[in-house]
Amino acid sequence: SLSCDFIKNQTHVILGKSGTGKSVLLKILIGLIEADSGEVLIDSEDLQSDKEEQTLKMSYVFQTAALLNSLNVLDNVTIFLDEHDIGEKEDRILKASKILNELGVQDTADKMPSELSGGMRKRVAIARSLAMNPNIMLFDEPTSALDPEMIKEVLDVMVDLAEGGMTMIVVT
Repeated sequence: SLSCDFIKNQTHVILGKSGTGKSVLLKILIGLIEADSGEVLIDSEDLQSDKEEQTLKMSYVFQTAALLNSLNVLDNVTIFLDEHDIGEKEDRILKASKILNELGVQDTADKMPSELSGGMRKRVAIARSLAMNPNIMLFDEPTSALDPEMIKEVLDVMVDLAEGGMTMIVVT
């Protein structure tokens, strides 16, 4: 059982041991898993009443980055926009390029995920999430399996997002 409020424009960290349900909570919040009981309210609206509309306000950065190995970086970043036919193709590419530039991975646009370091893959995953224009970003173990230098790169991006007022829920 859990009852909590997440405040807009703040960063919230859920800290706990492995296997305690932290990732499950994120998946319930974004609608990937349905809660056994209770309700999830986003801006006072029940997630179950309009799941698609509610979850479009959020993005999820998976622990493993979850990039599609068959697509280059640019296509990984634009995939959500492409699937939902949001904007013109040229505008989607410009948006993705701008975000990749802001995250310091602009030189990776034509590369495949397998050609990237772990930190770069994580930043590309963050870029993909940002392309969705989310109100809330969910981070599942954002620095797991990264070496200290890569951890700093990812945390720097997250600090910039926090300073910009992004609402974030981070599990670690």
